[in-house]
Amino acid sequence: MRLEAPDRGELDRAYATLKALHGDAYEWSPPDVSRLERLGNTRMRQYVRAWINAWDLVRLDPDYAPDTEVVELTASSYEHDEALDADRAE
Repeated sequence: MRLEAPDRGELDRAYATLKALHGDAYEWSPPDVSRLERLGNTRMRQYVRAWINAWDLVRLDPDYAPDTEVVELTASSYEHDEALDADRAE
């Protein structure tokens, strides 16, 4: 069962809370980072990961300007792929 998508206020509160936590954790003042487009199908997890990844990258390189892109992955299988074994043998 899917949860209801967060509204603007909920996203703003989560962003502010995570920004403060990231700042406390790494003893720095994280800058505002670009936010993902607010689409009806964007999950809270995607927002959180994008924000944290951006802050981590900027913390390591203050001149870096992260640009997060969300793409939908197709379903994959965890079955053994014989073609990968053939590539290693060459």
